[in-house]
Amino acid sequence: MKEEQLKVLLEALPLIAMVSGGYATIVDRSGKMLINYDQSGREFYGFSGQVHDLALKCLAEGRALMGPAQYDQNCTAWAIPFEDYVIV
Repeated sequence: MKEEQLKVLLEALPLIAMVSGGYATIVDRSGKMLINYDQSGREFYGFSGQVHDLALKCLAEGRALMGPAQYDQNCTAWAIPFEDYVIV
């Protein structure tokens, strides 16, 4: 089941990035960024492996959250828990 979840998320992530006009990221339960896409739908490697603070808070509270973006405090980010992952 976990592999199926990740496959669905990986297929959707570039679309989410393009629609939202920003980065879209999958974060694991430890808060580590697994894969990122930019607003053009291309994979972005600059954040991979880093810990995402809003995603950790989302995991701790078990609910969707909004807050400052990880790397640009002038932008708003969102985090949505999805089984074993967080979509940011």
